[in-house]
Amino acid sequence: MARVMKGVSFNTDDEFDKKLLNYIEKRGMFSKVIKRLIEKEMNGVINSKVNVVTAQIEQKEIDLPKQVELPVKKGPSASKFI
Repeated sequence: MARVMKGVSFNTDDEFDKKLLNYIEKRGMFSKVIKRLIEKEMNGVINSKVNVVTAQIEQKEIDLPKQVELPVKKGPSASKFI
Protein backbone atom coordinates (compact mmCIF):
# COMPACT_ATOMS: atom_id res chain seq x y z
CA MET A 1 0.00 0.00 0.00
CA ALA A 2 1.47 3.37 -1.05
CA ARG A 3 1.18 6.35 1.28
CA VAL A 4 2.10 9.99 0.81
CA MET A 5 2.91 11.97 3.92
CA LYS A 6 2.70 15.77 4.17
CA GLY A 7 4.10 17.68 7.12
CA VAL A 8 2.56 20.63 8.89
CA SER A 9 4.80 22.85 10.99
CA PHE A 10 3.73 24.85 14.02
CA ASN A 11 5.79 27.75 15.34
CA THR A 12 5.65 27.44 19.12
CA ASP A 13 6.79 31.07 19.46
CA ASP A 14 3.61 32.21 17.67
CA GLU A 15 0.50 32.35 19.89
CA PHE A 16 -1.90 31.39 17.06
CA ASP A 17 0.18 28.37 16.01
CA LYS A 18 0.62 27.34 19.65
CA LYS A 19 -3.15 27.48 20.20
CA LEU A 20 -3.78 25.28 17.14
CA LEU A 21 -1.13 22.78 18.19
CA ASN A 22 -2.49 22.53 21.74
CA TYR A 23 -6.00 21.99 20.40
CA ILE A 24 -5.06 19.21 18.00
CA GLU A 25 -2.80 17.47 20.52
CA LYS A 26 -5.71 17.29 23.00
CA ARG A 27 -8.16 16.18 20.31
CA GLY A 28 -5.94 13.62 18.59
CA MET A 29 -6.51 12.10 15.12
CA PHE A 30 -4.53 14.88 13.42
CA SER A 31 -4.55 13.21 10.01
CA LYS A 32 -8.29 12.58 10.09
CA VAL A 33 -9.05 16.18 11.11
CA ILE A 34 -6.93 17.57 8.26
CA LYS A 35 -8.53 15.22 5.73
CA ARG A 36 -12.05 16.25 6.84
CA LEU A 37 -11.13 19.94 6.51
CA ILE A 38 -9.84 19.33 2.99
CA GLU A 39 -13.03 17.43 2.14
CA LYS A 40 -15.22 20.27 3.45
CA GLU A 41 -13.29 22.82 1.40
CA MET A 42 -13.59 20.66 -1.74
CA ASN A 43 -17.35 20.42 -1.22
CA GLY A 44 -17.73 24.17 -0.69
CA VAL A 45 -18.70 23.85 2.96
CA ILE A 46 -15.82 26.10 3.97
CA ASN A 47 -14.02 28.69 1.90
CA SER A 48 -10.30 29.03 2.47
CA LYS A 49 -10.12 32.18 0.34
CA VAL A 50 -12.00 34.32 2.86
CA ASN A 51 -9.95 37.33 3.88
CA VAL A 52 -10.19 38.31 7.51
CA VAL A 53 -10.07 42.05 8.02
CA THR A 54 -9.29 43.50 11.41
CA ALA A 55 -10.50 47.04 11.85
CA GLN A 56 -8.67 49.27 14.24
CA ILE A 57 -10.45 52.31 15.55
CA GLU A 58 -8.22 55.30 15.88
CA GLN A 59 -9.13 57.78 18.56
CA LYS A 60 -8.50 61.42 17.75
CA GLU A 61 -9.12 64.57 19.66
CA ILE A 62 -11.04 67.17 17.74
CA ASP A 63 -11.62 70.83 18.41
CA LEU A 64 -15.28 71.56 18.90
CA PRO A 65 -16.69 75.03 18.26
CA LYS A 66 -16.67 77.22 21.36
CA GLN A 67 -19.95 77.82 23.09
CA VAL A 68 -21.61 81.04 22.16
CA GLU A 69 -23.93 82.81 24.54
CA LEU A 70 -27.00 84.15 22.83
CA PRO A 71 -28.29 87.51 23.95
CA VAL A 72 -31.35 87.29 26.16
CA LYS A 73 -34.02 89.81 25.42
CA LYS A 74 -35.14 91.60 28.55
CA GLY A 75 -38.20 93.63 29.02
CA PRO A 76 -41.98 93.27 28.81
CA SER A 77 -42.06 91.51 25.42
CA ALA A 78 -39.49 88.84 26.47
CA SER A 79 -42.13 86.68 28.20
CA LYS A 80 -43.93 85.91 24.95
CA PHE A 81 -40.83 84.00 23.67
CA ILE A 82 -40.64 81.72 26.70
